Amino acid sequence: MPVASTKSAKVAYRGRAVFFVPGSRRGFTLVEAMLSVAIISIAGTALITGIASSINTTDAAMQQAIGLGLAEQLMDEIASRHYAEPGGSPTTTLGPEAGETSSGSRSLFDDLDDYNGLIDQPPSDVNGFELGKDNGSGGERNSNFKLPVGQLAGWRREVTVAYVSDADFTTPLSGGITSNFRLVEVRVFVDNSQGGSREVARLSRVFAYVPIPQ
Repeated sequence: MPVASTKSAKVAYRGRAVFFVPGSRRGFTLVEAMLSVAIISIAGTALITGIASSINTTDAAMQQAIGLGLAEQLMDEIASRHYAEPGGSPTTTLGPEAGETSSGSRSLFDDLDDYNGLIDQPPSDVNGFELGKDNGSGGERNSNFKLPVGQLAGWRREVTVAYVSDADFTTPLSGGITSNFRLVEVRVFVDNSQGGSREVARLSRVFAYVPIPQ
């Protein structure tokens, strides 16, 4: 079997002796090295941009999931109330009655329209305890099971209740017109880094008044 020679050869070049090893490869030139660095920098920038975009998308999806959960929790609470004030008219002015906000919480809300105009920040339970800290029975849970302090501080829920017609459940009636249908809308917002807030969830439901058979 032939064996490759590793002996160097001597070549005369303009009066000088130049040695080289047959089969050897030359290194990168300065231009090639700079070009390689430029290509890697461009590729690295594109990669980092893609990763940042993926993180932002994941964060937005997480906020939407949390927002939807907060909207559903409040909507379920509202749905458990009477359509109208017990013994009162189903076409009354929308909003809490005198004294129903005196507790500083929603514990005295007993019908749908009491929630009209509600702004809940940070999100709290019916007794006024911040969600993630309440025990569901009018008190606070054990400290080992609470959300970290300020976890929901940048979140806000807003509620509107409006009369709608049976022909169009999406457009609130104006001019003091009432009906036997009420549109309840819960919107959830979260603060952003620009000092404002953005809506991350919206939940709507229509409730109808059905008289109790005599």
